[in-house]
Amino acid sequence: MPIQADPIINRQAFQAAALEPDCHVELLVWHKPATRMPDACADVLITIHEGTDVRWDRGYWEGEQWVDSDGMPLRDHVVMAWADPRGLA
Repeated sequence: MPIQADPIINRQAFQAAALEPDCHVELLVWHKPATRMPDACADVLITIHEGTDVRWDRGYWEGEQWVDSDGMPLRDHVVMAWADPRGLA
């Protein structure tokens, strides 16, 4: 089950971070693999769901399977979302 974002908490975190002198805020657009895939072998951020644990990592879509930053193949359904840290093309 995907984790639902709380817009009020996100807005409060954004406002607090914007006031910090040594901090900047960036927007990441997270995509569901069921609706959109990254370019093959493009390094992206991924949200991985493993049992009851959720973790974030770098990884890429190899064309047939997801691979994490350690080069380990991931099952297709484990990656819940991905985001390109370079922004939208």
